[in-house]
Amino acid sequence: MTAYFNHELPETSTCLKENGKTNLAPASLVDKYGQTAENVMQAVCECFDLDREDLSGKSKQQPLAWHRAIAMALTYEMTPLSLSKVARIYGRADHGTVIHAGKRVKSNMELFADPRKDVMKVIRKIKELKS
Repeated sequence: MTAYFNHELPETSTCLKENGKTNLAPASLVDKYGQTAENVMQAVCECFDLDREDLSGKSKQQPLAWHRAIAMALTYEMTPLSLSKVARIYGRADHGTVIHAGKRVKSNMELFADPRKDVMKVIRKIKELKS
């Protein structure tokens, strides 16, 4: 499961449900690199040249909304936070937005190479920040 860190695209099988949770990152990555929401937000901001306010803002413009979806999905994946807590961190009304973000990211990763590259870029940055 080291595909995320050697610049290879992960296989679709790394995006399957595990313990009732849709995984964008393998469990070994989540367990080994237990993260905080702050780390994920910082990584997304650095990767895509965003401000923290952008991630909690209301804008639906692309690619900002896509980057926010990645941030929400990975925050849920890589932290012990509940869906509701992740939603509040990103200024969203309820957990449904985080569920939708996760489904959207997972679906796009399975279908297209660019979304996979975006997510891998953030995961690599998170690993750098952790070091």
